[in-house]
Amino acid sequence: MACNLALTVVKTHDGVSKETVLEKSVPKGERARSAELAAAISKLEEAQVKQEELTKKLAYQATHDPLTGLAGRTLFRDRLEQAIASATNLTAPLAVLFIDLNGFKLVNDTYGHATGDQLLQEMARRLTGAVFGHDSVARWGGDELVVLATHLYPAGRAHDVAQKILAALIQPCQLGEFEVRVGAAIGVSLFPQDGTDATTLLRHADEAMYLAKRCEDNTVEFYRAVGNAN
Repeated sequence: MACNLALTVVKTHDGVSKETVLEKSVPKGERARSAELAAAISKLEEAQVKQEELTKKLAYQATHDPLTGLAGRTLFRDRLEQAIASATNLTAPLAVLFIDLNGFKLVNDTYGHATGDQLLQEMARRLTGAVFGHDSVARWGGDELVVLATHLYPAGRAHDVAQKILAALIQPCQLGEFEVRVGAAIGVSLFPQDGTDATTLLRHADEAMYLAKRCEDNTVEFYRAVGNAN
């Protein structure tokens, strides 16, 4: 037998509680089983925490670009649809900006893919820093980035946002021993005049971006300009 100390509270006739230490005999085998059970519970809790962390990691990887950490297409589209629903209710305008990095392929071919990856990471950092916290930034694929800009009051603020982004992206970029510079073409579509659903707004911003690419470097084109050009 093994002896453990147990604390017991005894209530006396005058209503005063007193603490009494009693000796309680616990079989050695029972103590061992209790210790094993506690260890098993601890391992289960640790495994559960690891599983939750893994689930969160997989969910993040499924919705974000692994290179830049920006949102991926699916997450961006979800955010755009939510913003459209809110804008419809609040009659607040928003804009989708499609961005293509001119000269990115040349950087890849000249300095290698590792340098190209660093360039994309730097552009993602600059883009995130150029927008407001309530806006969303995503990597659409390759050297294409996309922005959801909201709360566009007063009128014409979408143009200011686009110019701020352009100014941030075209600054020289020091990547190790190389200094590189890329241009950017930005296409913009506005809600609600250029579309009232995510698919239409994305398509129109993409069309405006391709028009900007046909112009000189570092150009911003709005979708309405596309319509006027036809």
